[in-house]
Amino acid sequence: MTRHKIVSNQVKYSLLQRGIEEDTLPYCQKKKITVIAYSPLARGRLCAKPLLRNRSALQVLQRIAAETGKTMAQVALNWCIVKPGVIAIPKTDKVERVVEACDASGWKLSQQQMASLEKAFPA
Repeated sequence: MTRHKIVSNQVKYSLLQRGIEEDTLPYCQKKKITVIAYSPLARGRLCAKPLLRNRSALQVLQRIAAETGKTMAQVALNWCIVKPGVIAIPKTDKVERVVEACDASGWKLSQQQMASLEKAFPA
């Protein structure tokens, strides 16, 4: 293994699954290991109103989506991919969802919006 460097680590990471932020994410960032966020939309639970039990968190996500003119999925994906060294691999078999996911990049949430999301969806 000394001849080959570990370049990525694929883990579940989303607004609903933030457990890696305590140790894994900082370690990977320090060692320049790309984090591949698996299931960045928590298998659709982030954007499905009946599935998200925390109504106030859903309202924050909806508000920020309205502020940015983006969908809730785009906001959730952007929150994930603006973190240094993190990429996301959302899963879909629908072309319109691929287009939607692609539109989650090329812009950034404000620091206030990031803080609001992180408060609404605590680690």
